[in-house]
Amino acid sequence: MFRVVSFFDSTKSIEYSDFLNQSFHIGMLGLINSEKLNNTEPLFYQWNGKKLSNWIEFTKDNIKIEFYKKNDPYKITNLNLEIRKQYYFPFPRNINEFICDCERCNVILHWSNYVIKTNDIKNIISIYNYKNYMNNLLEKIGKK
Repeated sequence: MFRVVSFFDSTKSIEYSDFLNQSFHIGMLGLINSEKLNNTEPLFYQWNGKKLSNWIEFTKDNIKIEFYKKNDPYKITNLNLEIRKQYYFPFPRNINEFICDCERCNVILHWSNYVIKTNDIKNIISIYNYKNYMNNLLEKIGKK
C-alpha cells in the first residue's frame, strides 16, 4: 500500500503531473453502493460510498467526505481530530486539488491497486520515500 502524495511532495515527474491534472470525478474516490460510478476506477484504497437522496457520502476510519450536487462545495469531516471540525472546499478541478484538500484535513489517502498497477511506482511515491525505493531496487538486482 502506497500513501498518496500531492505533486509538491512527489518526485515531480511529468507522468505524475499529467496523472494528477486529470479532472476529478466523484467515482475516483471509491465504490458507491459497491459499484463503480460511471465506470470510473477508484483511485483511492477502501473508500466506501453510499448514494443518499441528494448526495453521496464516503466513509473510512472515522472520516466522512460528502459530495452534493456536481460542482457544489463538498465537505470533509475528520472525527479523529480533537476539534472534529468540518471543512468545506470548492469541488476539486483535478485529482491533485482533491489530494491537497485531504492533506489540509489530516486525511491520509492510499492508492488503490488499480493506480499501483497502472503507474510506475517511482512516479507515485513521495520524494522522501524515493531514495528508499531506489536503494531497495538496487539491493534486489545485486547492485548495492
